[in-house]
Amino acid sequence: MSKKLTNLLLVQIALILIGSNIAYADGMSLEPIGVESTYNVPAIKNVSSNTTKSGSVRQTDNFQSALFKLDSAQVEMRNNLVDLKTKYQDVDSKYQLIKQERQLLKNEVKALEKRIKNIDKTKENIRKNMGE
Repeated sequence: MSKKLTNLLLVQIALILIGSNIAYADGMSLEPIGVESTYNVPAIKNVSSNTTKSGSVRQTDNFQSALFKLDSAQVEMRNNLVDLKTKYQDVDSKYQLIKQERQLLKNEVKALEKRIKNIDKTKENIRKNMGE
């Protein structure tokens, strides 16, 4: 029963991951209709059917330069992503260290409070015994 449940869960997770990869295949999240995107795409001019050879060559050059600009922007964004991931890992490691240190100090405080409470109880018992 447990293996079947585990296998079913793994298959569902795999399907969700595959579906999300398809949805984000272009690297941008899906946007609702009517919302302007935040990235700029070079405008493409319509060319009439009777273009000359030089016109189609210019258009090809424009497409190639646009693709080159998009590629360079993508490389720059990936470099920024690597930098951000590195910073995130540094901050996360510092956070984990501080979290552990905080837990140790919390345990020390509890132990000292417990010892003080025991001393107070002992003093109270001594006073009761002296009064009898």
